[in-house]
Amino acid sequence: RTELSFEGVVVSDDLEMKGIADHYGPGEAAVLAALASVDLLLVGHTAASQHAAIDALGVAIESGRLVPSVVAASLARRAALYERFVR
Repeated sequence: RTELSFEGVVVSDDLEMKGIADHYGPGEAAVLAALASVDLLLVGHTAASQHAAIDALGVAIESGRLVPSVVAASLARRAALYERFVR
């Protein structure tokens, strides 16, 4: 984001793609993506994978691995996107 001066929303590809899934489960992939400032995470194959990603993000926030300022910045970018295109 800094190097490219990009302030928009970053969307992941499916976190269950083979290239990712061969190395990480959906939970860890979601946390790593969030740590990399990805704002919208695609987890589309199963409800179990979606729940694993959600649960892992919650644990990462509670443990301090994912800091509140990073989460707040992501939520602000998503809110701005919503305001621009949906409202």
